[in-house]
Parts: sequence; structure tokens; C-alpha cells
Amino acid sequence: MSEKIIVSVCSPIHNEVENIPALVARVSAVMTPLFGQQWEQILVDDASTDGSNQCMQALQARFSTLKLHTHSAQMKERAAWQTAFDHACGDVVVLMAGDLQAPPEEIPKLLKPVLHEGLDVGTGFRQNRKDGFYYWLATRLLNAGMRLAFDLNVKDASSSFFAVRRKFVQRLPMIENDHRYILAIFKQRNATIKEVACHHAARVTGQSHYKKTKVLHAIPEIFRFYMRYKAGHYHL
Repeated sequence: MSEKIIVSVCSPIHNEVENIPALVARVSAVMTPLFGQQWEQILVDDASTDGSNQCMQALQARFSTLKLHTHSAQMKERAAWQTAFDHACGDVVVLMAGDLQAPPEEIPKLLKPVLHEGLDVGTGFRQNRKDGFYYWLATRLLNAGMRLAFDLNVKDASSSFFAVRRKFVQRLPMIENDHRYILAIFKQRNATIKEVACHHAARVTGQSHYKKTKVLHAIPEIFRFYMRYKAGHYHL
């Protein structure tokens, strides 16, 4: 009989072959001493073309907790999140990017509010961000707008580094780029949220997937999300 899975650590992957070995090794080094075999790492390959999939398959021989799910065509980040959430078996789901800008060593900080304090979400506030000025400014504006529109009592409203009880990501009706507003979705689902300060690292290898046009697309996108939110689209 297999052991109960307590935590699922999930990452969307697209062309991160240079980061994957360190991602898997560092997550394992953090999680295995804490949970033994009662955790899993889920990587969702969004149709990578740089050998990421082959790299992950090779690592599965060394890391028994590693599980791989593959999109046959690129479906973008929101779909990769959805695939991870749909396959996660843990009581708690951790979401982190595959570029190592969110250090795996910070995962216990996110888990503490959920596993030890009785809250539903532990979300990371990225301290001393290592992004370029344009992305830093765009994120500041997005955060300000989200805090105002959705009454979010957090500094980093667009954080994609969090731990959440699995029930809040089950049957999640995300469309467009709803993953960018995940904390607002959790709030509508009546989750209790605690923000914790986390380190943020510069991208060392690989290419950033963020484009400057993201900001222009975000303006009408936020409005459409706001209308769905006000209509109660995301309620449990």
C-alpha cells in the first residue's frame, strides 16, 4: 500500500532544460527530510522543444517522488497549472515556477501557515526582487490594482509561489490567464490567506518567458476577470 501524500510540489515547465536538474534536486533536498516518501513533485511539460522532457524522464530514475505530465502541444501557463492541480494527490499543493527564481529552500515558510497554523494559503512575498525595472514596475502596478479591486490584504497580489489546501484548487474553472489572479480566486473561495516574506533570486540560466506586451494585454484581461469575479464564477 502506497503512503499517503501530504504535499504536492508543482511546477509548469517550458524550455527549462538547464534549470530542471537543480530544481528537482533542491526540492527533493528540502522535502524528503521533512516528509520522507509522503510527498510528490509534479512537473508539467508544456511541449518543450529543448530536451526538457527527456531530462525529466531521466531524472525519474533517480527521484522516485518525481511525476511528469506532458502536453502534446503548447497550452501556456494557465493550462499547465490546471494539469498540475488536476493530478496533485497531496493534502496541500505548492506551486512554484521552474526557473528557480523562487528558491525551493523557502517552501517550508509557505507550508507553515497551512500545516501548523490552520490557515488555507501561505503565499510568498518576493523580497528584494531581482527582475528588471520594466517588469518590477509592471508588477507594482498590477499588485496595486489587484489589492484595490479585490480587497486583497497582501503586498504581492500576483505571487505564483504559494501553498494551498488542495480543495481550493479542485474543480477550478480557470480561463484566459486567470492563474495570474489566483489569490483573488482563493479569496472568493473563502480561503484564509497569510503572506510570508521570501527570498527572490535572479534567473541564472534559460530564457525568461515574460514579454513586455503582457502588460498591455493585462488591462482588458483584468477587466474581464473582474466581471467573472463579481458574478461569482470562482465560488466553490
